[in-house]
Amino acid sequence: MVAHLEEGGSEVPPAMLSLRDGLKSPTDIGALTTLADALAWTPALAAPTDPMRDAGVVAEMVSAHPVHHGEHALQLGRIYFYGGSWERAERELRLAATSIPVEQLGEVNYYLSRVLAHRGQPKAALSLARDALQSDRASILYQWNFALRLAEQGEVAAARFQ
Repeated sequence: MVAHLEEGGSEVPPAMLSLRDGLKSPTDIGALTTLADALAWTPALAAPTDPMRDAGVVAEMVSAHPVHHGEHALQLGRIYFYGGSWERAERELRLAATSIPVEQLGEVNYYLSRVLAHRGQPKAALSLARDALQSDRASILYQWNFALRLAEQGEVAAARFQ
């Protein structure tokens, strides 16, 4: 992604612009989605002091607002996920699972599966990965996640065919 030049010539990464937009309108699902997507594309090797890596702080600020269910919880879960805050990500994703339309449940299950894998719950992670894949068999992300979860369970041969 190319940095945006601000007045005065300073460069601002696109993810930081998304952060600003998300904080200006924390109840705007589009802004939260953009922020979560920007975090997904922020290089994993970013310096620990990079404000975009501290997604937990951002999510805490956003979650303080009264609208907090469904799609809002899903996007907060994604933000916590990309910030490495597994417990908070799990909390938000479980909330999303109870209040999101069925057609979006696959995405919730995908992220929740990844969170549980990070939290050392491989069987639950595999079950959710399977559920996510059943919701959209064409999703390469869901296929890859399911294969990883199978491999973690020692099902290497099965994982190769995913």
